[in-house]
Amino acid sequence: MIDWIDFFDIEQLEEYRQELVPITLILDAGHGWNTAGKRSQDGTLRENQFNCAVRDKIGVLCSILKSHNFDIEYYFLSPEHSDTSLDKRVQREREIYLNNKSKRLCLGLSIHADAFDKSSANGTTTFINPSSRSRLFAEIVQKNLTNTTQLRNRGVKEKAFKILRSTYSPFILVECAFMTNPVERELLKTDSFRNLNAIILINSVIEFAFNHGKTFMK
Repeated sequence: MIDWIDFFDIEQLEEYRQELVPITLILDAGHGWNTAGKRSQDGTLRENQFNCAVRDKIGVLCSILKSHNFDIEYYFLSPEHSDTSLDKRVQREREIYLNNKSKRLCLGLSIHADAFDKSSANGTTTFINPSSRSRLFAEIVQKNLTNTTQLRNRGVKEKAFKILRSTYSPFILVECAFMTNPVERELLKTDSFRNLNAIILINSVIEFAFNHGKTFMK
């Protein structure tokens, strides 16, 4: 039986390792298990299930990279199973950033599943704060997600979500697919889709750090 980790190509990433700046990845799973309204209309999927699964898998991948001498650390902004307020998550991000900014590239990633009142809405979107430095990071993530999953590319959009406007790191929010779309809802429920998103996202972090990390640490 092939494990999902076997699809994570460490050898392909080795070419980046010597040139990478130290990375601190700050992971946000967004909503809690009981956050009102954050579930599919048919009740078969809570957004938290998808968000936390992808976040946790990224954590595993970071640990694997670290075991291969990649200098990468990660933090969860909401390790609790209950809902964690935005204020608390922002406060935690700021503390992590201030403790790491002088010596490490800090990047923030908020993982979500989208929703809309029309079931036809579909695709992947990456959001940034209008005044942030996150566009390059967002464009790499959006490109890699849509090229690999083949879901509709809804583009990089500007939106002043608090997790984007009040945090200190270059921070992006990814809506991976729509849980209100019947086809994409079934995708979001599968381990294979969650695995794929986790691998794409960590690969995008490495790609961004390799190409732009030194500039962002100046």
